[in-house]
Amino acid sequence: MLARFVDRLTADYTSIYISGLGADPIQLGLVNSFSSVAGTIISAPLGWLQDRYSLRKIFLAGVGMSFLVTLMFALANDWVMIIPAMILSSLAVNVGSCLTICDVSLNNADRSACKGICDGVFYLPSLLAPILAALIITNFGGISVQGIRPLYWISVVAGIVLLLFLLIYLQEIGRQNPPSGSGFFEGYREVFRKGSALKRWIAFSVVSSFSAGMIGPFTQLFVYEIKGGNQFIIGGMTTAALVIQVLFAASLGSFAGRVGRKKVYYITEPLYCASLLLLAFALHLITSSSHRSWEDSG
Repeated sequence: MLARFVDRLTADYTSIYISGLGADPIQLGLVNSFSSVAGTIISAPLGWLQDRYSLRKIFLAGVGMSFLVTLMFALANDWVMIIPAMILSSLAVNVGSCLTICDVSLNNADRSACKGICDGVFYLPSLLAPILAALIITNFGGISVQGIRPLYWISVVAGIVLLLFLLIYLQEIGRQNPPSGSGFFEGYREVFRKGSALKRWIAFSVVSSFSAGMIGPFTQLFVYEIKGGNQFIIGGMTTAALVIQVLFAASLGSFAGRVGRKKVYYITEPLYCASLLLLAFALHLITSSSHRSWEDSG
């Protein structure tokens, strides 16, 4: 809960912050590409390591890297300084994800329902984060580098508290189905041999990640620069999304367990596409005369 709350303080302003540090759209895309490449490189060996080594140590390493990423963002005074932070961020997300624990601690039949509860109930405190972030940004002068930077310093302090808490209280995590002693390549060959639909899922993931990678870094920047949204509009968008997640995540997880996860994908993907169309064709939220540029605000 604490990690998600802290993450939501800064998540909506990452691209705007990098842009404010001097990155143009191509450079912003480049920064995110470095992050994606790092995530691709680490994912396969990480999965193998997670099956065989201490999940407590792996998870703590991820949380520690997340703390360093936040500190690097807080200290950055140029967009180039964000590149190592984004690379480390991708590693931290993979290593320190709660899925590191959930995926090995739950029976397959219970995973959808439990994941739904986790994404619902555990996101409740995060409902306050976007509005709190908007108020902090307003107090520090509005959307600008100077206005956003305090969010990262707050996250640094929270990250220290979270890391200390885990160091004291997090115990070793047991596995439902311990893996065999296969080597790295042998293990993945066995996975591909047993996973009848794995290749199709990988193809879907590649296409899905490609489209998300094109949209993700520019969504909030688009709302701010093109649609004229201020920090309260951006925070309101995230709060609305979190409200829907809190209300429906648990029931969707249980529904997926009954009717199948593939059918839930068929239901929800058109809604996601509709949301992108609504954003693209939305009216300007603030008139251009009242919308401040980076030069005016920071």
